[in-house]
Amino acid sequence: MKFLAKLYWIAVFGTIWGTVELFGGDLMRVYNLPYKAAILSALGIGILLISKRVIPHLGSAVAVGVIACLYKLTSNGFYSCQLLAVMIHALTFDLAYFLLHEKIGQSAWARALAAIGITAVSFTVFAFVNTYMIPEPHWAERGLNGIAEYLRGSGVIGVLLGIIIMEIAHRLAGRFASAASQELIIARPLPIGVSGAVVIACWAAGVAFALS
Repeated sequence: MKFLAKLYWIAVFGTIWGTVELFGGDLMRVYNLPYKAAILSALGIGILLISKRVIPHLGSAVAVGVIACLYKLTSNGFYSCQLLAVMIHALTFDLAYFLLHEKIGQSAWARALAAIGITAVSFTVFAFVNTYMIPEPHWAERGLNGIAEYLRGSGVIGVLLGIIIMEIAHRLAGRFASAASQELIIARPLPIGVSGAVVIACWAAGVAFALS
């Protein structure tokens, strides 16, 4: 795959993930839905798995995460811990996929175990970093009890949702990768235009949201 094509798809998937994080998170806050972190984590796993079928190189998930973080900066109400969560998730996924990509592509059990591991590690690292390394007042004051409560609640729900979304994404990824390969050859310019339009529309919406 050409370098510019890799950048193109990193921008596409990063923008999609950032849009889900920004607007999905805000919608869940408006309607006071529980387990926001668990839902966003599972959706992130799905987006990253599909992205890996198009750009399977080590580091691509981290690059996608960087774009997602840049998109989240368009929000007036973002918190640094949200960016930290995205990058921890992206890095954990990248390493897990690098080590297990063949098994993930072949076995539903491997996909389930990968989803469990990625979610468990991401949630645990995030909680410890926010509590002890870059202490946030909300986390630091609760200490280990807060970490345990977080993992028992959002962590467990995130694992269950991650298993489901990982399997759904696996079934969609093959179809998407097949269509994407045609776009990358530039044999069908219309899909490229559509994908580019989606990215532009998402960024325009993010900027408009920030200025509103």
